[in-house]
Amino acid sequence: MTPHADIVSLVLSLDKAGNLETSREKLVGHGIQALAAMVECLPRLRTWRARDTILSTAIRFARTSAAGKELGFMGLADKSKRVRQTACALAAFSLDRAFLPALEALRSAPDSEVAADAIAAIDAIQNQNHHLFMDRQHTGSVTWNVMGAGVEI
Repeated sequence: MTPHADIVSLVLSLDKAGNLETSREKLVGHGIQALAAMVECLPRLRTWRARDTILSTAIRFARTSAAGKELGFMGLADKSKRVRQTACALAAFSLDRAFLPALEALRSAPDSEVAADAIAAIDAIQNQNHHLFMDRQHTGSVTWNVMGAGVEI
């Protein structure tokens, strides 16, 4: 198998019971090279846990990779509340204004937690400060450090 095919197989294995954590650890080891396979496979994953794992793994690439951002847009439209919440976090960390229209649409989501996360992501992007996704009261005492992102702000 090619390296891409190996990663595709690994991503698809996230759907199998008992594989989630082991497969996630292996996926993280592939770094940015895994993003193309993640984009390709995300619509094929059946379980919300597998899709959420993909998005949470991609957060660290949200500022540096178009594929990382694409995963965020895909996640914002996911049927799962949890996946949409993680996509809001990815959007917030990216600080990319291109996410604002999709987040504005989620602002009035029927689920209050998704709406709150969308509002927090909008706030973070508008203020160009990813910490505000976690520090919703703007206290300045809450920080959000994403492992592997190389961002120490």
